[in-house]
Amino acid sequence: MATFTVTRNDDVVDPSDGRTSLREAVNGAIASSGDDTINLNGIAQVNQPIVINSNSGRITFQGNGSNSGFSGQDRSQIVFVNQATVSFSNLGFYNGYLYGGDGQKGGGGGLGAGGAIFINRGDVTADRVSFVANRAIGGNGGG
Repeated sequence: MATFTVTRNDDVVDPSDGRTSLREAVNGAIASSGDDTINLNGIAQVNQPIVINSNSGRITFQGNGSNSGFSGQDRSQIVFVNQATVSFSNLGFYNGYLYGGDGQKGGGGGLGAGGAIFINRGDVTADRVSFVANRAIGGNGGG
């Protein structure tokens, strides 16, 4: 069991800078055995989805209210849960965005699913979580 505290809110992975981004905290929690906690004290910006793959225990994201959580900056899905056990508590998902691909040669457009969070099998719990201004838009049909 490990506890990670996000100390930088931009989406940068730099193990030598002495700070921990959301992406670095998630990578550490996935690599750790047992249940882990990731503390967020601000709004972590993501440039691409945070992918949480199957892990050996529960990952708990713990915020401190409306001033903590995640932002997709109106250009990225925020979290993709893939066969993992995850809890979100006392935080928000802001400005997530996912656009399904456009169809080709008469085909339909792709599914836009999960602007804030997409769950591909898994156990996900949300307690005191807000979802604000997230969008998932299906792609256009091909002509």
